[in-house]
Amino acid sequence: MKSSSFEQAIQAQFDCLTKKVVKRAALKYKRGISRRLQHEVPFSEISDLELNKAGVYDRYSSDYTAFNVLGMEVQVSDDQLSKALKCLPERKRNIILLSYFMDMSDAEIGELMNVVRTTVYRHRTSTLEELRKNDGGGITVDNNQKHIPFAVIVAATNGDEAAIQEILKFYDSYISKLSLRQLYDEYGNIYMVVDSELKGRIQAAVMDMIANFEIIVI
Repeated sequence: MKSSSFEQAIQAQFDCLTKKVVKRAALKYKRGISRRLQHEVPFSEISDLELNKAGVYDRYSSDYTAFNVLGMEVQVSDDQLSKALKCLPERKRNIILLSYFMDMSDAEIGELMNVVRTTVYRHRTSTLEELRKNDGGGITVDNNQKHIPFAVIVAATNGDEAAIQEILKFYDSYISKLSLRQLYDEYGNIYMVVDSELKGRIQAAVMDMIANFEIIVI
């Protein structure tokens, strides 16, 4: 087997395994949530002391800008890109965020926004070009890069922290998509959020997979 063919095979194998790990971790977590819901007690029946013992406090970060996209929170960490996105019309901004940060296809976005797929494609490509011309946060979306580079995989399996973070960043939109949870506000309205605990567990599962991934030379 030629070296290039071998590397491509490893890249495809790594990509397939990573996505399986992400899906399994998300499914395991959501099944656990379902089991816990069967044993939950209404807040009205819990004492203040018990609430204080079981309380979980949210941590808020100033390291990102949160955009509300059709009830879903999408976080953008790059300040310059965030500013560029804020200048866009809402529809165009939503399409960019759903496509490149939530890893949704044009068809999925069209269904969600109630527009045809060709309209989504037209807005996405024109808006992306506009962002690039204006150097919108140095946005780099490489549609041709389907897999993690072989050298990065090798470095990550050898414990290189920068390579591991590069892999997590590469799959971030895919992980975020599978970390979505449907919640209800106080008025009973449905909204979608990225479950930070679920996302953290998925990332931990991916890092464990990387540590145990073996590259066997035939």
